[in-house]
Amino acid sequence: MDFIAFFQYENFTVLQDALHLLQKRTSSEVWVQARESKINLTTVPSHPEILSLIDDRFLCPQEWIAYSEKSSNSTSLLPIKLPLLNGTSIKDVNDLFRFLAQQFKWCVFTWGGVESLLMLCFLTSDSYFLDSFSDCYTQSIQSKTAYAASNILISKYSVSQKFSHAIRVLLLDLAFEDLGPRIWQACDCELSPPWIVTSQVFSELGEFREVCDLSFFVEGSGSRQMRRRHLKIIEPQNIQSFSKICSVSYSNYNNTTIAIPSDVNLANLELILSRTELYDCDNHDLQWVDEITSYFAWFYGISRDYRDSQYSLFMSKDPSLIERVDSLELDDSYKLISCF
Repeated sequence: MDFIAFFQYENFTVLQDALHLLQKRTSSEVWVQARESKINLTTVPSHPEILSLIDDRFLCPQEWIAYSEKSSNSTSLLPIKLPLLNGTSIKDVNDLFRFLAQQFKWCVFTWGGVESLLMLCFLTSDSYFLDSFSDCYTQSIQSKTAYAASNILISKYSVSQKFSHAIRVLLLDLAFEDLGPRIWQACDCELSPPWIVTSQVFSELGEFREVCDLSFFVEGSGSRQMRRRHLKIIEPQNIQSFSKICSVSYSNYNNTTIAIPSDVNLANLELILSRTELYDCDNHDLQWVDEITSYFAWFYGISRDYRDSQYSLFMSKDPSLIERVDSLELDDSYKLISCF
């Protein structure tokens, strides 16, 4: 059994403090491998060379990994190839996590996308190490930031075979081309056209019907004051209309465009939107993965990083649907950045 958890990433200094606490609690040797260096943090917990190898000025995945080895007395570098932002596949992620579980008592590394979509992945075959790290990291991050404890842990899984059986989120790079046809086919939208929740106007983008307007309160930016948001639901009637809407939406990263099944409960939908569609430029979807995947059979959010990276998120708790989105053989620019 492997245990995998994803945490909000702040910076390496916060993580370094957590690793020091973890080492004292578990008496396990802590190593960091970065670029062409391998440094033992057990004897020198605040090794200055580490910070010269890890650059936190840009919040994106980096090629370093912290771990405790199953066999000691090894100073050689391990052949670890993390996907970073280069694209990957569910199969490659399965292979990577299997290799890491075989090599280490535990390991932790950056995972995901950029800025608010950047996280830490912690992997171990012993739940004691996961529980200990979670406590140490929460203690460290709360001592230096304003994070609420509920926002630090994004998700965690117990995996008996393949990680792909537990995946609920695909982080996708639109690569300047919409993935509308892929989502339409994978989700059988020909049988049941999806709803699109949006803040945009699509009057000239093909056939769709207006379903209803939505109005709900969200927390205002920089204050606790509540503000009202207005969105609408439209229903594209065919794959061409759906694809055009997706294509236009990927470049408008300050707007809301979310595709969901049409059989959703409107009260649940407004509850989720009140938590994700805040007046800021951060992604809040990952804080509500449990609720999103419970309320909706699937969820496709376009340009959900709200920045130039233009990442989209596909969520579902159905592993066969997750794999279908990833494995469809279409002539498009599909690129999987990460999954969790």
